[in-house]
Amino acid sequence: MPTVNTTKLVNILSKDLSYNPQGKAEFHKEAKKVLKAVADKLGLSKGEFDLRSNVGGIAGSGEVTLHTDRLYLTLSQGVCGNSTNQMYRACNGRKDSRGGTNQWIDVSRLLDDAVIARFEKIQDSQTA
Repeated sequence: MPTVNTTKLVNILSKDLSYNPQGKAEFHKEAKKVLKAVADKLGLSKGEFDLRSNVGGIAGSGEVTLHTDRLYLTLSQGVCGNSTNQMYRACNGRKDSRGGTNQWIDVSRLLDDAVIARFEKIQDSQTA
């Protein structure tokens, strides 16, 4: 299996994805790869997480989400500010999309050991 890193995803997010169907498709494909790699680093098995892709409308990137029973991590291209800043938070189950306090991480750091440790801490918590 090829090594997954965030470089390609960072490059995709540096371009405007609105009204760009090809760029948007690339974003969703690459974001899924990165989030699957996050799940693998967390030691999650199939069935312990959902990986969802919502392409949204033509004027935005849509979002790709990794959702476990305790962690909600979503990737998208924001319309304001830094397009590589991504949101995550604790949650209480996979039907909970509001959960804990929003926290932000640069997409380039998603696979860093320190970030994975932060996600593991959320995974090990009992409440959002």
